[in-house]
Amino acid sequence: MISRRVLLLAAACGAVLCFGMCRARASPARSDDAQSGADVEGVVADSATGERVPGANVILKGTNRGAATNNNGFYLISSVPPGTYELVVSAVGYLRRTVPVAVKGTGAQTVNVKIAARLIETREVVVETQSISSLTERSASVHIITPRELQRLPSAGQQDLLRSLQVLPGITSTSDVSAKFFVRGGAGDQNLILLDGMKVYNPFHAFGLFSIFDPDIIRNAEVYTGAFPAGYGGRLSSVVNVTTKDGNLTRLSGNANVNFLSGKLELDGPLGDDNSWMVSGRSSLLTNSIDKMIPNASPMSFTDLFFKGTVGTSTGRFGLRGYTSADDVKPPAASATPLATSTAIQIPHGY
Repeated sequence: MISRRVLLLAAACGAVLCFGMCRARASPARSDDAQSGADVEGVVADSATGERVPGANVILKGTNRGAATNNNGFYLISSVPPGTYELVVSAVGYLRRTVPVAVKGTGAQTVNVKIAARLIETREVVVETQSISSLTERSASVHIITPRELQRLPSAGQQDLLRSLQVLPGITSTSDVSAKFFVRGGAGDQNLILLDGMKVYNPFHAFGLFSIFDPDIIRNAEVYTGAFPAGYGGRLSSVVNVTTKDGNLTRLSGNANVNFLSGKLELDGPLGDDNSWMVSGRSSLLTNSIDKMIPNASPMSFTDLFFKGTVGTSTGRFGLRGYTSADDVKPPAASATPLATSTAIQIPHGY
């Protein structure tokens, strides 16, 4: 009787052990099947200017796979089974485009797509009364300023980024002629100013009358007046993160402007495939213009120079950015003396 029970118990244990071994051998096969396929990645850009298009929707037609481009226009659809698909790309303000894609093997496949801009026609809209539209806001403490909004804001003589911040709530200035600003009672040195990630310690010209930022090179500016992310450390009051635009990828272009305060020239264009460059220079005309009316009224001048080169590769985008500025004070009966000079160079990389 006891030997019969022992035999039955041994048979049951053997069956359980055999089932476990079969299940363990089958599990890796299902895991490999789930992970089989190739990654489809690439960049979505404007067909006219070559500028990257953020927020574009990229989907594989007939499947539930897709992605959205990031701020640099890059997308990634992972683990796509082998086969032939139609890649559909769409974005607000652009024509929808469909590109055939043949996925083979398990290696990453790069598919770059260029889409054409589309004018959105609507019915006639009559605006009777409206003040200047408020700046784009993400939250109560974050404001996004674009070049179009800078053009619509009132300016004295020339557009100025830091002077335009004074229209935001919680930001004040010491006087009507100064571009220096203070945020909610904080000191001026408690504001963090960034130009493409580079810290700018002296962002003003002529003792605070003008800022060093040329509006023609700005893509957008993020202004944090409170609760800014931990990555922006070292300051207490605010963060102004200025992002510059890339050069034109399709043709040579430029912009020149002269007023009684300064003269500037901006040039940009392509440099091979998916490469671009941009150079911008500005010099003050304050001394030459005001001294014609009031002798020895403005014993100061300033200069700015910014350059940016971007190179696109199969693994990402690499760039070189540099900026230099200087202020000169010319006291009466004395030679020109440099008051302040600042220079910054950055080599960023990746998408």
